[in-house]
Amino acid sequence: MLGQLDVSNLKDLGLTSEQDLQKMGLSASEINALKRQYFHGELSSKKTVDDLSKNAKLGPSEEDEIVMPELKRPKEKEDSTKGVYGKNIFVDGSVHIQKNSDRIKAPYNYILGSGDVLSIVIWGTSEFSGTFTLDENGNITPSLVGRISLKGKKFSDAQKIIKSTFARVYDLRNSKISIEISYSKVISVNVVGEVVSPGTYSIPSINSAFNFLSLAGGVTDLGSLRNIKIIHANGQVDQLDVYKFLNSPEASGYKYLNDGDFILVPTVDNLVLTEGVKRPLTFELKNDETISDLLLYAGGVSPKCFDGTAHIERPTNQGIKIIDIAEKDYLSFKLKSGDKISFYETDESFLNAVSIKGAIISPGKYSYVENESLKDLIYRSGGPITASLLSVGHIYRLNQDGSRDLIRINLEDVFKNKGASVGPTILSNDIVNIFDQRKLEENHTVRIAGIVRKPDNYAYSNNMVLKDLILIAGGLKESADLTKVDVERVDFNKGENGYVNVIEVDLNNTDDFRLKPYDIVHIRRLPDFSFQQVISIVGEVKYPGSYSLSGKSEKLFDLIQRAGGITPEAFLEGGYIEREEDSVGLVIIKIGDLIKSEKSKYNYLVKPNDIIHIPKESNIVSIMGEIGYTAHSKNGDTKISCPYSKHKRAGRYIQNYGGGFGKNAKKYNVYVIRQNGLVEDSKLFGLIRPIVKKGDIIKVEPKKQKKEKTEENRIDWNRTIESLSLKLTGLATFWVLAQQINP
Repeated sequence: MLGQLDVSNLKDLGLTSEQDLQKMGLSASEINALKRQYFHGELSSKKTVDDLSKNAKLGPSEEDEIVMPELKRPKEKEDSTKGVYGKNIFVDGSVHIQKNSDRIKAPYNYILGSGDVLSIVIWGTSEFSGTFTLDENGNITPSLVGRISLKGKKFSDAQKIIKSTFARVYDLRNSKISIEISYSKVISVNVVGEVVSPGTYSIPSINSAFNFLSLAGGVTDLGSLRNIKIIHANGQVDQLDVYKFLNSPEASGYKYLNDGDFILVPTVDNLVLTEGVKRPLTFELKNDETISDLLLYAGGVSPKCFDGTAHIERPTNQGIKIIDIAEKDYLSFKLKSGDKISFYETDESFLNAVSIKGAIISPGKYSYVENESLKDLIYRSGGPITASLLSVGHIYRLNQDGSRDLIRINLEDVFKNKGASVGPTILSNDIVNIFDQRKLEENHTVRIAGIVRKPDNYAYSNNMVLKDLILIAGGLKESADLTKVDVERVDFNKGENGYVNVIEVDLNNTDDFRLKPYDIVHIRRLPDFSFQQVISIVGEVKYPGSYSLSGKSEKLFDLIQRAGGITPEAFLEGGYIEREEDSVGLVIIKIGDLIKSEKSKYNYLVKPNDIIHIPKESNIVSIMGEIGYTAHSKNGDTKISCPYSKHKRAGRYIQNYGGGFGKNAKKYNVYVIRQNGLVEDSKLFGLIRPIVKKGDIIKVEPKKQKKEKTEENRIDWNRTIESLSLKLTGLATFWVLAQQINP
């Protein structure tokens, strides 16, 4: 039947109470399920604190969340209330707002009232289960049991009344009974006075006065934490002391409220500042509270401070008055508003300490032992380490005037005697220093440079030999010369040549050359050593390609022979070398002269990365530049080719094959580029042009374009004549004066 009911239409069906549902045959569990559905729908969009009060009569919802209202806190003021103990309890999450749910655990002193819902369950020999809402008169009426009046009762007392009443009807001797609050009534409480957001707040009454103060944003800087008043609707007034709650929550008791109650936060009256306590804050005290009460709230005197005297700074009309209070008067001396109480720090110097430092297993401060010897103290601190310097040690002994005397000791003598305690007797406040040999020595190094894999500075070790250093540096490179290794050594006994001596070592004959600190080792390269150096030969040889030089003296003739000699198609008048070394550029070759004799002037020494070009013989001549024909090559140049004719000059080729000179040709600037890279210009102001050979390129240069005259470049003859006249007049005047001076 439950599945046939729509909770949103219950009022339309005329169902206004639980009795109407019981008449329809619904069980108590089914009725509770319907109520949860109904209230969940009614309250799903009503989540603010104020809206909860509107549904107080509806009964429990399954999960009604209390949402804290957004509070606009005033900007913190720089006054004496900053850091007041207890103020942060309402704003740092210490107080949580209780919400209604099936899991409410009400405290024993919770006051029942109209709207609270109780769940009563009996199991065992007798069984009973029911949920009851206190009516307007604070009564519940279970079947068979009758009416039970619970209004204004503490929850613990109500449990006893319900149990005794049910015992008249049910066998509770052989059964168990559980009485819990399943829904707390919603009450409205007015929070006024020195709170951040005063107003009326409606939340479940399971919340105490602390929860309402938290909703109001807590107490302001001017508000009191010790004299908060709770004014009940019946005129009764209770006092709420936050300090009692913070220091003894169980003894202080939660202050539960009723609908219509007021919480009044008055202004603070008595503030005392503290220093040298465990909680160095500002505290609010009541008029009858003493230093002992303050120390209880402050957690006591700081362990670093002297607790035998309290120092009070009390402001008066004439200035600040200092009052010292002995510990015996802490229970009786009352503090006033504005007082500052301080406890001064104690001297942190050690009373019975001796110190041992340096090269010892466990250096530090140790307690003074009367008549203890130095040897005993050293062994009490673990004993010396391997690097301890035993030839000398120091004891620094304190004098009455605060100065210290240095006592020098020989620790070797102390440790020679293995019997009874020996050595000087240690006194209180002595400082023993055992020196560390490692810190007294420089970090010696040696250096290796040259043909090794990792040239660098390396730490020197005793008994290190030259081959050890070479291994540390990753070993020698293949090009290293083992017969000549230079070791530069510092000789601190200055000789005739200064402080540095150079020692030459042959590694082939020496295995144990011993190094010394600061030695610098140079590993030299094998003389004339080099890896393969490659050149290229391209063009008309039998085996063109790359070749490695056989030595620094290899010549071009030998290289051509290694390449199989020239081919029959080789152009004997041409050839050149592209050379990178020293930025030489092109080196001209006449192959015909070269192959006739090794003594030819063209038999150059070949250099690494040379590219040797031996061109192929050609019977074609090319003409390009400013000529009459307009044929163009791919790169945009005007170029034509024609057959070679013996003993003809460049002008004949231009006239016969190039269509003559172009309109923009510079006729007197004609030159020929030979196959070996040589360039031959025209002679006698361009009248005698060069004779053309096979494979040559004839080039005709264009005229330079004349710049058009602009207004700026045009000559102003009027100004020019005027300027010339002035200069001539000046010269004439100068000549006349000169004649008068020298007659």
